[in-house]
Amino acid sequence: RSPALTAVFVDIGGNRRLEDVLRLLQHLRSHLPGARYAALKSEALAGLLRGEAPPDGEAKAAWWEQLLAGDHTCRRRPLRPMEVIMMYPVRSAPCGREICRFANYGTCRRGAECGYDHAHCHCCGAAGHLASGCPELRPPEA
Repeated sequence: RSPALTAVFVDIGGNRRLEDVLRLLQHLRSHLPGARYAALKSEALAGLLRGEAPPDGEAKAAWWEQLLAGDHTCRRRPLRPMEVIMMYPVRSAPCGREICRFANYGTCRRGAECGYDHAHCHCCGAAGHLASGCPELRPPEA
């Protein structure tokens, strides 16, 4: 039987947000309970330890436990409308031109100068309507 894992070295690929680092430490603690030492570089975590952690050993240990027990879920900002539109996949009209997602789901600021197709629906590919009015997206009539 191999010895229990006692040390973990983590390369997080640059400085990450404090919430991400704390979630990683929570994950390591829950999935590698035998690990007693975790080494990782985080300027945000080092700054927090310097600024908020008590100097006393027992008080520092209690502070650390409370920090790791907290909720560190990712709190992302809401997506901007343009980001939502850009999440739709690229689709092409039968002629091969890419269908304008902005015209279909919002407003295309380029108008007639836009190099993308404004005549076809991004949802079903049919000509004559846009995705915002696509019959395939309407709920069935009762």
